[in-house]
Amino acid sequence: SGLENPIFIVLLAAGSVLLLYEIEEQRFPWSALAFSLLAFTRPEAPMYPAVAGVVGAVWILGRRGFKGLFWWTWRWGALFLGPLLVWHAWRYLYFAWEFPNTYYAKLGDGRRTDLIGWHRRGWAYMRKYALHTGQGFLVPVYLLGQTGVRSRWRLITGLVLLAALAVLVVPGLD
Repeated sequence: SGLENPIFIVLLAAGSVLLLYEIEEQRFPWSALAFSLLAFTRPEAPMYPAVAGVVGAVWILGRRGFKGLFWWTWRWGALFLGPLLVWHAWRYLYFAWEFPNTYYAKLGDGRRTDLIGWHRRGWAYMRKYALHTGQGFLVPVYLLGQTGVRSRWRLITGLVLLAALAVLVVPGLD
């Protein structure tokens, strides 16, 4: 496993458990701090706190009403965004990149434009993986498995997704 995986998992678990306690027992939202630290670990990590914040807000609204939601959201947002904004400001001043280096390394040669270009290293990596493991040939099966083929609208949805995938994947169609 990667270097950041253990801390990522610990912070995700801690934030989730703390969030459950906050909802049940009306505690101070310390889960936001755990989720803020989680957002430091990986480029895609802020997705988890965003989902946790929305889920927490829905539960708080149901249990405490709009007044409870207002105060919980204000505290949770300040405790989450405060450390995260300080961290990003420091990192941007030091490295002069908006995202961590792994973001640019995985997408290509470090330029900030053409992030989804077919010729980039990230896509080449995905194509090699799909070809060497055979998973690329199973994508139509996966898509149709997700949409189903028993009803007409599901079959049409699956076929439209397959057509969109072909347009995105086949070189020269862009």
